[in-house]
Amino acid sequence: MQKYTEGIQRRTDRLTNEVGLKEEEGAALETRCKDQIEDVQRKQAEIEKLQEQAKLINAIVEVLGENSVLMKSGADIIRRIDKRCPCPHPG
Repeated sequence: MQKYTEGIQRRTDRLTNEVGLKEEEGAALETRCKDQIEDVQRKQAEIEKLQEQAKLINAIVEVLGENSVLMKSGADIIRRIDKRCPCPHPG
């Protein structure tokens, strides 16, 4: 009977150790999961900032394009005036 009890005790000790190891592994996985979630949230925030910057850049490019059309039109008007004006103008 003592051998049977010792066998049960050894098995109980082994299972207790395994449970402890599994709990440690679970805690490590939980920490890793939290870290990955935080990393994803940081990256999402970065993506949102980059998307906002892209919108601003697109708006700037559009305005610059409009300005260049206006500048070209203005330059054309000045050339036409210069051609009609009898006064000497440089250029």
